Amino acid sequence: MRFAVLFVCTGNICRSPTAERLLAHRLRDRLGPSMPFAVASAGTGALVGEPIYPDAERLLIQNGVDGTGFAARDIAKPMAESANLILAMTREHRAAVARLAPRVLPKLFTLREFARTLDENRDRWPTTSDPLARAGALLALAQQRRGQGGPVDPSLDDVPDPYRRAPERYDEAWALIAAAVDTVVAAVAPTDAVAPRPVRRTDGAS
Repeated sequence: MRFAVLFVCTGNICRSPTAERLLAHRLRDRLGPSMPFAVASAGTGALVGEPIYPDAERLLIQNGVDGTGFAARDIAKPMAESANLILAMTREHRAAVARLAPRVLPKLFTLREFARTLDENRDRWPTTSDPLARAGALLALAQQRRGQGGPVDPSLDDVPDPYRRAPERYDEAWALIAAAVDTVVAAVAPTDAVAPRPVRRTDGAS
């Protein structure tokens, strides 16, 4: 059994593949190569077949994450419905997925919305060490606590699109994605809930 996470942006060449590759990398590093998660991404208007955009891949490489072998694809209703959790890059993408597949709304968040909800409810995180059980319980927690923290600036839910903009915009998008992904990984696979593993270093990256 695997827990399927689907990231969604527009072209599926910058933000969502960055989140896909980073989350998969972090979970493998924490749980090992047989980690029970399937991580994928798609776009609401994908540049089908294109690789990860060079500026986005640059940041993956700098952080020791493999960006090769990727091909952009459009999101489809069966793809959305088969995922356990869908994390959109913006509120606009979240709305587009909801229109495509209304049944997925309970498991549909923006990435930053989901991470913020988990972070605000750390005292409610499950105690089990089983990552699959934790993932299911954390999804239920996010569903129950969605919006309970009160109104937030809508921009806090979005990762702005860096496509064809200055490299600094990619750095900003990376920082937002990485912070949110790190919160998700800490919730699903906390270091005190898994067996210690050797530290693997790559050219200064940890």
